[in-house]
Amino acid sequence: SDIWNACDVLDLAIGKTVGIVGYGNDEFFCQTRHPHLSSVENCPSQIGYEAAKLLFSLIRKGKPPARPILIAPAGVIARESADATQTNDIHVNMALQYIRTHIHEPLLIQQIFKNIPMSRRTLERRFQQYLGHSILESIQSMKIEHILHLLETTSLKLNDIAESCGFPDLSYMATLFRKKVGMTPTGYRTQFRRSDAKNS
Repeated sequence: SDIWNACDVLDLAIGKTVGIVGYGNDEFFCQTRHPHLSSVENCPSQIGYEAAKLLFSLIRKGKPPARPILIAPAGVIARESADATQTNDIHVNMALQYIRTHIHEPLLIQQIFKNIPMSRRTLERRFQQYLGHSILESIQSMKIEHILHLLETTSLKLNDIAESCGFPDLSYMATLFRKKVGMTPTGYRTQFRRSDAKNS
């Protein structure tokens, strides 16, 4: 909050001039900030396991470990406060923000051109100029990012994940996922799913 307030006082644009990343990923807090707050997501089950292991060791040996026990975070949940995809073009940024907040919609590319006050050809050209790829590739990249997060952190069925990411069917999602990630969604989940993944 202090950093956020300092940026307001100094008139520094959060997410553009200054990037801010919080800790703990409290979704209510992160989503009620403007712009939405990016956050490091901790791994509570691993923290609890290591704490219990340490306590057991202290009871048995009576000595603390020689070095601190470091637990890596689960990852960073990217939101607008530290968005690496921000550019110097306001219309490209508007399109990127629209994609991120409407990632669940199936006909997303059509909706972009209805909501961004610029011709399709000009907007496509600016995406190439500032990002080096097309609008469709940005959409696919953000959808894949969302799928990865759901596979790692939830037990949602693949059909439900496909629906929540705006794919017409599971087959289409699986084909794109394999092309971009190099393995199937099931294979990725088996390898990278976290032990504290939610049931929904």
